[in-house]
Amino acid sequence: MIFNSLYIKEVFWYIFSMKLKGELGIIEVSSLIQTINQLRKTGKLEILLPNGDKGEIFFDNGEIIHAHSPDNVGLEALAEILLFKEGEFNFKENIVLPAPSIRMDTDRAIIEAISMVDETQSIKDILSKVIEIKFQSDDSKVSLNKEELVILMKSDGKKTLGEILSETGMDKVKFLKIIDQLLKKGIITLRKE
Repeated sequence: MIFNSLYIKEVFWYIFSMKLKGELGIIEVSSLIQTINQLRKTGKLEILLPNGDKGEIFFDNGEIIHAHSPDNVGLEALAEILLFKEGEFNFKENIVLPAPSIRMDTDRAIIEAISMVDETQSIKDILSKVIEIKFQSDDSKVSLNKEELVILMKSDGKKTLGEILSETGMDKVKFLKIIDQLLKKGIITLRKE
């Protein structure tokens, strides 16, 4: 069947003028990104969460150039936004674009963000565990630094690593390195909450 060019133009006009607006849960953020990329749209995808927080992804001719979320900017924000499962989304055109914080094509940005999501999920799994202190039965002496002692003193067999992290106010990476040292020294084990 041959379509006349007027009909094809009308179909494309409809697709390009259609409003990208709705509820997450029906469609995933990654599918919205792919649609905007395929349509080569310029503007911002705004996602409003039920708690009032929002995430925004900015596009220039279909390519992601910037993202920000309640806690992050750039690829980290994109990774956070990909985890959004509920909320309202709206794509807005005719906006002033911010300075780019993401400088790679959309496909690569999504892959990088997904790998960050996997890493973040692993960290969340670790932070949900509880420390069990192993009591040494032999006379071996183990030296502990101040930070290791602080963590051990806050460990009561009930608090998760995430709760202890919050109480200590330590940097997450530093905290996880100390936990790793305590595990290697054989002083603690981790169990599920």
